[in-house]
Amino acid sequence: MKKHPTFSFTKTCFSVVFCCFWLLSLPACNDGREVNLTIPTEVYLVQAGLQTVGFPESGEPQAVLTVYKGGYNDDGVTVRLGISEYALDRYNEENATGYRMLPETYCTFDTRSVELGAKRWKANVTVTFRASELLAELPSGSEWVLPVAVTGISSGEVNADKSSVLLLLQIP
Repeated sequence: MKKHPTFSFTKTCFSVVFCCFWLLSLPACNDGREVNLTIPTEVYLVQAGLQTVGFPESGEPQAVLTVYKGGYNDDGVTVRLGISEYALDRYNEENATGYRMLPETYCTFDTRSVELGAKRWKANVTVTFRASELLAELPSGSEWVLPVAVTGISSGEVNADKSSVLLLLQIP
């Protein structure tokens, strides 16, 4: 008995189609897009490290610090900033410098606490220095540092390498 040619052709077509669908489905198993993926919150200061603050010809010296929330999640976080003598001591030790801490009475923060979340992942904080008091009370040519650090967060982690900024003022 002779086989019918249509049966062999149909079987071959079915096998080819099945193999194609099977091959196409392989990348769907792991396409690099994780469902419900979350990366924990990490907070840091963009300008971390030593930053020089210049004296403008008129007005008060200012430094704008950017607080950033990293991570892939919708978590809200409250970040608090403050003065950190520890950050200055660590910097002086690691870099063999002898910077002195500027007393906090010579500056003001526009805010010490910022709220970050899914739609607001960065915020600026402005530190303003009182130029008239600095120039009248501190010796000309001296260098002073205001060490600003992340002093607290409501959730998540603080990037230890970017947790503080040292604002260097060179008194003219």
